[in-house]
This record gives sequence, structure tokens and C-alpha cells, in this order.
Amino acid sequence: MPPTRNKGTRKPQNNDRVLCNVCNKLMSRGHERQHRRQALSASLATAVTPVPPPSMPPAFMDNVELVELASDASVTSDSDAESGPCDVAGSLFSSSANDDIDFGADTHEGNANIELGEGAVHNSALPVVMDFGQLPIEDQWSRTTELYPSLWTPSGDLEHVESDPHEEELPLEDATEIGEDDDDYGDFGAVDWDQFHYGKDGRLSASEQAQAAYYTEYADIPCKLAAYDLAICRAFSYKLQSHTTDKNFAKLPYAFPSDPPLPKIDCIHSRIASLSGIEPEIYHICVNSCICYVGPHESRDSCPFCGKKRLHPDGKVRKTWPYIPIIPRLTVFAMNPGMAKAMQYRNNFIHGIGPGCSEPGIVKDVFDGKSYQELLQKRVVVGEETLSHCYFDDPRDVALGVSTDGFGPFKRRKQTCAPSEDRHYIPAVSMIMRMIGHNGYSPCRMCKITGVRVPDSGGTTLYVPLDRSTHPDVDGAPDDVVRTYDPQNLPLCTHDDMYAQAKHVEAAPSEAEANRRSRSTGIKGATILFNLHSLKFPDCFPYDFMHLIWENLVKNLIKLWTGEFKGMDAGAGDYELEKSVWAAIGGASAAAGSTIPSVYGPRLPDISKDRAYLSAEMISFWTLYLGPVLLYRKFTNQHYYEHFVRLVRLLNICLQFEITEEEIDEVENGFAVWVKEYEELYYQHDPQRLSMCPLTVHALLHIAPSIRACGPVWCYWAFPMERYCGIIQPAIRSRHFPYASLGRYILEDARLTQIKVLYDVADELSLIHSRTGPPRGSYKPVSELYKSCQLLPPKEPEHPAANTLALLIGALVTRFDDENENHVTHGVVQRHLKDADVQVWGKVQRIDSEEGETMRASEVGNVRAEDHRDASYVRYEMYVDITHTSNVDLQFELATSYALNLLAPTEIIMAQIKSCKLDQNDRINSLDVHFYSSMGQTDVVDITCIQCLIGRVPLGRNRWAIVDKSGSLARALAELDDDDIDS
Repeated sequence: MPPTRNKGTRKPQNNDRVLCNVCNKLMSRGHERQHRRQALSASLATAVTPVPPPSMPPAFMDNVELVELASDASVTSDSDAESGPCDVAGSLFSSSANDDIDFGADTHEGNANIELGEGAVHNSALPVVMDFGQLPIEDQWSRTTELYPSLWTPSGDLEHVESDPHEEELPLEDATEIGEDDDDYGDFGAVDWDQFHYGKDGRLSASEQAQAAYYTEYADIPCKLAAYDLAICRAFSYKLQSHTTDKNFAKLPYAFPSDPPLPKIDCIHSRIASLSGIEPEIYHICVNSCICYVGPHESRDSCPFCGKKRLHPDGKVRKTWPYIPIIPRLTVFAMNPGMAKAMQYRNNFIHGIGPGCSEPGIVKDVFDGKSYQELLQKRVVVGEETLSHCYFDDPRDVALGVSTDGFGPFKRRKQTCAPSEDRHYIPAVSMIMRMIGHNGYSPCRMCKITGVRVPDSGGTTLYVPLDRSTHPDVDGAPDDVVRTYDPQNLPLCTHDDMYAQAKHVEAAPSEAEANRRSRSTGIKGATILFNLHSLKFPDCFPYDFMHLIWENLVKNLIKLWTGEFKGMDAGAGDYELEKSVWAAIGGASAAAGSTIPSVYGPRLPDISKDRAYLSAEMISFWTLYLGPVLLYRKFTNQHYYEHFVRLVRLLNICLQFEITEEEIDEVENGFAVWVKEYEELYYQHDPQRLSMCPLTVHALLHIAPSIRACGPVWCYWAFPMERYCGIIQPAIRSRHFPYASLGRYILEDARLTQIKVLYDVADELSLIHSRTGPPRGSYKPVSELYKSCQLLPPKEPEHPAANTLALLIGALVTRFDDENENHVTHGVVQRHLKDADVQVWGKVQRIDSEEGETMRASEVGNVRAEDHRDASYVRYEMYVDITHTSNVDLQFELATSYALNLLAPTEIIMAQIKSCKLDQNDRINSLDVHFYSSMGQTDVVDITCIQCLIGRVPLGRNRWAIVDKSGSLARALAELDDDDIDS
């Protein structure tokens, strides 16, 4: 009788038979697969893959070839044949004189003997090149057996298996019956993917690890990543990018069948783990994520904070967290040629190699900062040992940075995920530094300013005004109590002071005394980061510009202007706006999205209604571009508007890519004045209004010193971390176990990233079509003069209109001279235009920068009315008459001329532009913001005169404001999405 099958297994049909490559007989698929597994396991015992050692030159890879040996094979050298079989890998890679195989030669002829059982083959041409990348997937395994028919000898227990057409299906070993949900791959390639499954605790067994190492090298030579591996990685990349669940991912093979089919999800997970080589270190953590059971907590049985037990009653751990080691990832970075070259940026920047390198007096990057420059003169200290070399002596040294943040794992929830216990950046860094944070008596990590409470309020929150002379706790206090802090001479914290205070807290005889000492200093103990001697406290921990300004300062200013700040009124001030005024500003902010190009930033909602959904980038865009325009003349007291404009001016300097020492001084002095004015305008030196002075206002005084220490603010702002939080947030699918979902996704993402770098397949796994050539229908000018641009459709089929030709002739007359160096006449230009090929294009794109701005002609082609963002207004320069008279010869600034060569074709690209008539008496001078109400004359200029796109803000009554990011509003942008902005 046939063996009993489990429910759900598939009974093979009589015609469901395949040719076994091991015994060359027809049999069932399950039986054939069993043969193939056993034969492969036997061959793995002595299979050799000649991978060069790390010290070998890259050129060696061009000559590496594959050797496959059966389980009874051995290799010996002619010169040492009597010694018997020797170690295979040793024979191939040993530097001994007995080793005659030359892997660097063009032809691979060696004196190796390959012993197969009782016979031997001498002086064989080994090895044979196997370029699997050139073969279809289904032919890879069969090609292997063709090249080595004698090497792939089946083991003895399979040699005499007969194929009976009426035989019953045999029970497979190790409970490998095929279930109805199992994948049956047949004879599709060199890898049996069913071998890759999770072992105990989700780890690979010893045999699986051996096979994984073999398969990794097997695919690596000579085609790096096998085609089937690449298909698996693509599918896995899709799963991660789309956050597809395992259940839905299992449906894809039925919706999109492939040949050969992909393995099941468990096999894919194991294969990805094998290809990446990343194995996490698993640590026990508190069930409430309070602590990790390492270091001082390693021997604890319960959490010292929440009291939860570490283990279940049956002894199993309650909660774990995977740690991904960084060394394997850095190693792979160095193995990738492109990444290794990119990692030389630090050394090249400092030593002046290539463009954009360091310049004296200009801060361009973090490597211009004082903290990095001091490390160059400091010897490396590891533990208690001082080494003989300094930091970054070796050009291959790697500088690492750390970014932290917390985020809400679920919508409409205030709780956040580790590492931060608050939505803002300041608490996250305070936790790492082991400081009390922004609500402590000494809340600032940069200086020793102390906080004061609102008198008679019963609250515990502390605030940090510069001037606290009117506070009852200060008025009448001893002389050593500071009444007014000098913003440019604050009592700064030092590394030695912070370390001594941390040790003083830890040396407290009791917990109560430790808490008392901690409250007085703001430090809760010595952080583990003190062991990193390359870090200097607190200089290496600057305030994050994104959270400080866009998530706190500006939002609080808006709350003040709308009367929503902690229930406070305007006091003696007059800064609150009428609700109708603020509603109009919100509507204008939303309407401006249609008249401002997308390169400026994302489209804004109505901020008077949807302020809760404003991102940091949206707040940044509104503050720098829309706020100064829409708040113009809206305050009853203009002093509040001028105070805001000065803030915008300082922020723009901070956001520059390169900052001079003079500009840093301007920022430092400017913020000192701005904070003092802020206290006068909003705090009004009233102790009952102390809530107007949070730490986020005081922290502005430390921006300039942080730029000196760590470089421009964009070097260490949290936009990249925010984007990463946005990527991993959808991965949380369980409200009960959010950390398990996070840990799994982060590990899978790390493995996929490792594969991208290791096998150089980032483009293939991005799943994004990369445009290699020019856009369809575009035209790249031949002339060197126009190498910075290309023309894009639409393209008008007709010849230009008569009025356009007249303007074009007028522009060309002043452009060309005749042989007597006089301007050519209208008739000469008209005669040549008659026979010229004049084309009208609808778009021009700059290709000389990363922005790649595309400018559109307003009267060529059709434009979608819905969600259209106007990109037809530009900033341009042209020759203008500087005499302002009509009875003298014209004089042109930047005058130039071109000789008219009528014998050779000349390519000219002109733009027809209607100018805006700027109101010279109405402008925001400090921000280079202009206003206009009507259009001026039409000019025809050379396309190279156009500089950039500009945006327009509607102000009503046909009045517009112009915002220009190429002028004083030029700034660093955060690259968030492909559809938003470029950095």
C-alpha cells in the first residue's frame, strides 16, 4: 500500500515525472529532488571554489575559474605525488614551491593530478571557465553536469536506483513530503533552494551555513550574483519597499507567474541572509524596552525600572532585540569600488584633492570644524592605552556620526519609539548624554545657565530667560546669583567639568544623594560615550537645526501670533493677528503652491486650518519664502515683523552650503540681539510670562559656536533621520509587538543594503527605471556655448509668427558684427533667417547642476490646469542701456559681440521673455524680495542669460511678490522625495 500522506499534500500524477540528472532516469519530482540533494551534499565535502585572498589584486578576478570535485576526489602535485592526497585548498592557494598552478597566466595549465577513485588524470587543462551569467537559468545546472560528468558521481546508495514507470511515490526522508502550498521548482538551476530554511531559533544549521558559504562563492565567480539570486533579491526588495506582508507576498507568484518560480518566503529570507553574510547578535531586553540586559544589567533577572521579569516561567526570554554589527558593513563598503572611492571624500577634502576641497576662512563641511581639526593633532587612545598615531592619519580611516530621534509608531498617539521618549530631538540626545534634559535645573547641555519656575504657579517646568532680575527668587538673592546672563559670554560647559560631575553623581553614597547631585548639575551619570576619546563633550553634540527651528521655534511663534500659546495673552505687547487676517494668510499660502515651482519645496496646505499636518520641510519653506511676504504690513506694530525678518535673514546664513568666518560672527551677534529683543517683545520681563522663554529660544545662542565646532548645520541636521523614521514606520504592523516588527524590518533592510553594496546591484534592486539616455524627443545642442542645457518637447510644428521673428531679428542685429566691426543690418539678418531652420520649443532644462531645473514656455503646448505648478517665470540677465538717453550711442554692460560667419552654420538658442515691472519703492531689502503689479516689454535674450526659476506669491488685486532662491534666499534643502526638491 502507498504510504499515508498528511492532509493537504499533493499526490503526484503518473505523468508527473522528470529526468534525474544524477542517475539519468525518469522518476517523480520528489524522488529526483531527493537524489539531487544527496548528490549535492556529497559533493560539498570537497568542492573547491578558488576565491582569491583579500591581498590579491583585483585583476586576479578576471582569471578566476571554477573547479568542482566529487566527494572522492583529491589533488596532488607532480613533484610530491608520493605523499598522497593533500588538502585541496592548500594545494591551490599555498605559496609553496611545489604548487605549479599559475592562476595569473592567460592559459591555465598546471601539473596537478586529480585522483578520481582509482584512476588519475594527468596534466589536464584545469579548470574550465563556467560563466553562468551567460546561460539561461534553467541551463545552469545541466551545463555544470556537462562540463564535469565524472566529477558529479552519485553516491553509492543511489547508483543502482531503478526507474519503474509504475512505482509508487517513496516517502521522502526528513519529512519532506510536498504539501499543497509547497513550491516544486523542478530542474531549474544550480541551487536547491528548499535546502535553505530556518533552523532552530531562526538560525541556519551548521550544514546550511556550509552550503550557504559555498553557494555565495559559487554565484560570485565569475558573474558576481547569479541570475536566480538577482531575481530573489528583486522580489525581496519589492517586499521591503512596498511593506508587503508575508501573506500577500505569497500571492504574487500566482498573480505574476515566473519560470522558474521563486521559492517560498522562508527560503527567500534564508537566501538573503546567506548572500548578505549579516548575522545579528541577539540581546535580551526588558519587555517594556526599559533596558538591555548587558553591562551592569547583564546578570539581572528583572528590570530595575518597571520590575518586569526577564524570563518566562518556563525559562524562555520574554523579549529580544537584534544588534547588527557595524564592522561587516564597513568591510563591504571597502570592497565595493564605487563606495571605496566615495569613502575617500574625507581625505580628499582635507588635502585639497579635487574640486570643493577645504579653504582657509570658509566652513564647508564637518571636516572644517574645530572638533575634527583638533583630532588631527591628537593621538588615538583606546581604553587606557595611548597609541603612536593620531586620528585620521591613514587616508582610509572612517569618520562616523550618530543620529537619534523618536517617532510615534501609530497615528494619533503621543507615545514614541526608542531611542527617544519624547517627540523632539533634545530629549533623545539628552538620554544618550545621560542628562536630565530640557526640564532640568540646568537644562542646557552647552552652558551652565539655570532655570527658573513661574512663581506661585505650582508647576515644575523650568525656563531660561537671559534677564531674570524681576523674578522673586532672584530679586534680593545673594550677589553670586546671576540676574542677567550675557548672551555672548555664557558660562560654557567643558568636557572635563561634565566628566567630573558625572563621576561625582555616580559616587553618591545613596540614591537620594545621587538624585540631589543630578538635579544640581543636570547630569545623571557617566555615559558610555565617555569611553570614546575622540568625542569632546558637549561640542560634539550640537543642537539639531531641524527640530530646534522648524519643529519648535517657528511653530511657537505662529502660536504666539494666533493667540494659541499656552493660553497666554499678548500682555503689554501687540503681536496677535486677527483671525480673519490669519485665515487670509493661510489661504494665500495654499494658493501660492500653484505659482511656485516644485524645486522650491512641497505644496503647502492652508496653514490656518491644517497646521497639525505641516512637516518640518513645509515649515521651512513657509518661513524662508512665504512668511516674509504674507506677513508684510500685517502686524499693528511693525517692530514684530522686522524682528521676524531678522530671524529669517540669520536662518538663511545658517543654511548656506559654505559659511565664512565673518558670516559666523554675524550669526553669533545677530542671535544675541534677536534673543534679547524676543524677551522684550514677548516675555516682557514679566515672571508670570516665563513660559515664553523655553530652552529652544536660548539654544539659538549656541548655533554659531556649533558651526565653528562641527561645520554647517546641514552636516548634522535630522532630515536624513526623519526620512528613515518615515521609511520604517509603515513596517510596524503589530500594536502589541511594535519593536519586533521594527527589529525584523531593520535587519531585512540591512541585509538587502549589504547585498546591494557587496554585489554592486544597487541600481537593479532600486526597482526604479533609470533613464540612461536623453528624454524622448529632446535635443542636445551641438554648440559648446549651450552645453549647459537641453531642449525638451513640446515642439511647435509651424514657423514662428511674424511678431516673434521681428523680435528675434532685433536681438540678432546687436549680437553680430560685419567685417568692419559694425552691427549687421536688419536686412542681412532677415535674409539669413529666411533660409534658416527656426524651431520653437516648449521647455529648456539646465543640465549643468544637480538641480536640473526645467523651465517651461507659457504659450507653447498645453498645460494641465489641475495641480499645475507654474515653472514659466525665470530670473535672467541681459545687456541694458546705462546711459538712459536716446541721443547718444548705446552702451551695454558686459558688452560682447560675435563675428557673423556666413559660411558655416551657426546654432543660436534664444528665449522670448516678457519682463515684470518691479515696484522700486516697495521691496524687502534685507531679503531681496520684490513686488510687481504689471508686465513690461518683451525681450529676446540668449538662453544662457537665464539663471533660474523664480516663484510668485499672489497678494490680491493683481499684485504679486517674487521669491528667488538664487539670491539672498539661497539655502540648503533637505532631499525628501523624488517629487519634491533636490539638495
